[in-house]
Amino acid sequence: MKSSFLFCFIVGCIQGIAQQRPLQTNAATALIAAENNFAATAADKSFKEAFLENLDSSGIVFNAGKPVNGNTFYSGLPNNDLLFKWYPVQSAINAGGDMGFTTGPYILLSRPNLDTLAAGNYFSVWRRNAEGAFKVLLDGGVTHTSKALAASYGSLPMANADSALYTMQPKQQPADANTADNAFTEEAAKQLPAAYAKAMASHCLIIRSNLPMALDIATNRATIEKLFLPRCSFSNKGSFYAADKSWFFTYGTASATGKAGKLQQGYFVHVWQYQPNGWKLLADVLQWNNPGL
Repeated sequence: MKSSFLFCFIVGCIQGIAQQRPLQTNAATALIAAENNFAATAADKSFKEAFLENLDSSGIVFNAGKPVNGNTFYSGLPNNDLLFKWYPVQSAINAGGDMGFTTGPYILLSRPNLDTLAAGNYFSVWRRNAEGAFKVLLDGGVTHTSKALAASYGSLPMANADSALYTMQPKQQPADANTADNAFTEEAAKQLPAAYAKAMASHCLIIRSNLPMALDIATNRATIEKLFLPRCSFSNKGSFYAADKSWFFTYGTASATGKAGKLQQGYFVHVWQYQPNGWKLLADVLQWNNPGL
């Protein structure tokens, strides 16, 4: 009886995964294609036009470290002749296939000389709209002052559906993510490394200025420790859930005391995913207004 039950359980799990994976693979393919089309529009036309074509009506961008509506912001920008280039090297998609993120290197160039003006790692959260098209729900990232990292643009392999991070559908109704996010925020204000140690998923992206991205916990913990920030204050300014409630992300402003004892201010993005052991950080972006402090 037990062996029969176990066999049925295993078969049911395999069937569930088999049914879910094509949906996610198709969604990941569409997500990466949307990001590449976004980048192509920026290169062929302008990044102002690219953002206005790809932003969700609720899409958030950051201006001087503060979250603002992206359509309002870009509509008010003057046209310019700068060349903004980027491409995805990592992506993730939720079980329902309606929300995901992409991240990778970017570079900002002058025309016609193509001098490098800025470089870093972008981070975009996407959501499918009612018509089934992916639109940018949040766009941010970090800036590299490291010339070596800026010069490495183009050296990383482009993301594809095989390399995407896939997340499983929860077997139960997810608990309120605000509770996990609030607990993380409270602990980060006291002891930042401990807060991350408890919150990070086994595969988590920690995105920071002048540091390469990694998925493994050991590298991410070393990254957190290397930054020498014992505490950080996060102020939540907004959040979005995926339709299946398995994903949740928050964004807002951050402040901390830097290495030289100077106040750092900037913005953050926390992407949470519901796992068997509760809500875990799947991606974390922290950009300071003055990354060199």
